[in-house]
Amino acid sequence: MALPVRTLELCTVIYKLLDVPIVLSVLYFSTSSAAVKKFTKLAAPALLAASLVNCIIRGFTTNVLEYVLGAGLLLITGAIIWEIILKLQQIRLTSQAKGLLLTHAALLFVFGASAVIYIFVYFLPGTSSATDNLLMYYLSALIALPVTIGGYLIRGVKPPPPPASETVDTPFGKGYQMI
Repeated sequence: MALPVRTLELCTVIYKLLDVPIVLSVLYFSTSSAAVKKFTKLAAPALLAASLVNCIIRGFTTNVLEYVLGAGLLLITGAIIWEIILKLQQIRLTSQAKGLLLTHAALLFVFGASAVIYIFVYFLPGTSSATDNLLMYYLSALIALPVTIGGYLIRGVKPPPPPASETVDTPFGKGYQMI
């Protein structure tokens, strides 16, 4: 049994309302930069509040969020690029930094594809079909998924601990053999 069209539209509006603030929240918790934390801490609630006010005034329909969604895409891509630049400025990249770079690159790719879809839907209507837009969206997600998984695997793999010394220092002297 299919859901009513109005229910599907409401679910889409709720998704669009929460998508950008959730991604900004993920960036907030994954960054080590105080400036990026401050930016995302302010941007996520402000964008959510602007979206809610917009929906309350103009109604809870998918077309209402076109400008807020565009601003959200700009905020996310800006924050991701900012975070990538900060990571690349490190003198020595740790495995955690490399994993986060891969994850951020995948996010940048997905949201870049979303920006292209946004342009086709809102600025060039009629030039692409809904099927084309969904195909591009899902293909970008499928391409970004292995990159993100690679980032998590790199981030999760820790170098082995150095081999334990076979001798120890004791109160009786240095270098006693452990049995």
